[in-house]
Amino acid sequence: MALRDRYLFVCINRRPDQASRGSCAARGSEALYERLRGLVREHGLAQTTVRACSCSCLDACLTGPTIAVEPDHFLYGGVTMDDLEPIVAALARGERVDRLVIERGGSAVGKGPRAE
Repeated sequence: MALRDRYLFVCINRRPDQASRGSCAARGSEALYERLRGLVREHGLAQTTVRACSCSCLDACLTGPTIAVEPDHFLYGGVTMDDLEPIVAALARGERVDRLVIERGGSAVGKGPRAE
């Protein structure tokens, strides 16, 4: 098994359209996941550094689409297709995209210790 430095868990959970919290899949996370996998490969990170994985609910539905980054233990929220390139570029530098990070205990986007 090839261990990576980072694992990206992209929520692809789908709830019924009338669900009050919505779902990441209803907000386009399945397409985001496929594109993220491609970008990780294109940047040469897939075999040694980063693995993009799909997962079910990360319990951050109101800020979806959501991506968990491990072992760094933070979430990206409100991710769009335009955010994927900056995310992958930041991963290649060992950084994160602070404007997308969900603050612990809330849905607000916060600032972390590393810059974009």
